[in-house]
Amino acid sequence: MASYKLTQKADEDLVDIFNYGIDHFGVDSALAFYHELSSMFDRIANSPNQFQAVGEIRQFYRRAVFKTYSIYFIEKHDFVEISRVVRKDDVRLIFS
Repeated sequence: MASYKLTQKADEDLVDIFNYGIDHFGVDSALAFYHELSSMFDRIANSPNQFQAVGEIRQFYRRAVFKTYSIYFIEKHDFVEISRVVRKDDVRLIFS
């Protein structure tokens, strides 16, 4: 299995997503969503090229979509770096 690493920003994004989920949907729903979202990271690491290249946003980056979130990542030498996890409409804010 390939590996992945989260940047500090991606880790902060996940904390924010989880806290939002707790506040709006409760702990159980937030946990379920968090686990589903996190499982995408393994899929990305195992087959990064199946996801859309988004060079127009940032060179060499790809995007995986999970429900209302976009996961931005880049392939490194021996792992995939998950850079950000944001709502689909927030991308211009994070990479500007």
